[in-house]
Order: sequence, then C-alpha cells, then structure tokens
Amino acid sequence: MAEKTTPEEKIVTIPLRKGFKHVHRNRRANRAISIVKAHLSRHMKTDIKDIRVSQKLHDRIWARGNQNPPPRVRVKIKKDSDGILRVRLPEEV
Repeated sequence: MAEKTTPEEKIVTIPLRKGFKHVHRNRRANRAISIVKAHLSRHMKTDIKDIRVSQKLHDRIWARGNQNPPPRVRVKIKKDSDGILRVRLPEEV
C-alpha cells in the first residue's frame, strides 16, 4: 500500500535583486516571477511546471510596476501530496 506523505510547509525569503543585473529595466517584474519559480524549483526539488504562484503574491511583485519590483520577497510554500508547489504570501489565509 502506498504511503501517504504529509504536505511540507515552509516560509522562506527569496532574494530578487541579483537577478535584475542583466535584465532590461522594463522586464524586471517578469524576471522576478521567473526568479521565484527557479529558486523554489531548485530548493524544493520540483519541476518549474508544478509551481503555482498565488494572485496576491503576483500582485505584490507587480505593485510598483514592471520597473521597480521589491528586492526580496517572503513567501510561504506548501507542497501537496500530488507534488504541486503552492506559493503565497505568509499573511494570506
């Protein structure tokens, strides 16, 4: 019988500023989303296609426009038993 795994849950801070070094300033928020997914893929050992970013986190990154995203973002990660990684802000319900 297959053993059921409990979902993993972590809170991490993802640095974004270094990723903007070689990106045109009009594409920084787009790059920030990619950096979040790549960071979580590397640290949580999952595929990028299995990462779901919440709308509130997306809005937080885009809040100051495409040219000026935050230098770091704190996120809460929950890995489902299906292997899907759900990423959201820690204060989200």
